[in-house]
Amino acid sequence: MEWESFTANRLPLLRLPEEILEALRSGRIEYTKAKAIARLKSAAERQSLLDEVIAQNLSLSEIWKRLKAFQRPTERGELLTRMETTYKRAKKSKVWENPKKRKKLESLLAGIETLLLELD
Repeated sequence: MEWESFTANRLPLLRLPEEILEALRSGRIEYTKAKAIARLKSAAERQSLLDEVIAQNLSLSEIWKRLKAFQRPTERGELLTRMETTYKRAKKSKVWENPKKRKKLESLLAGIETLLLELD
């Protein structure tokens, strides 16, 4: 493992909530599952999901499905609205004419596409 990969993927695990870190250290869950569970803000929801993951040995894709269920409908609506607004602004903007800005936009789009592939 390269040090860049280690610092980007493994070192942040030390900042996980204590209950998740303890489950990770004891080998009851993998680090990818720990990172996903930690996305929940509510300690009660996090603990509930953690217990379910351990008891049922849920896969990472099953965890992501459960995380979507915890997501508030207003958060989804707000995010969707922001994405649609940003898309419309990008279509109308002159970002296409500036090579530097276009390259930055392509990089951001690649990041979004990667995120969406991870969720499938």
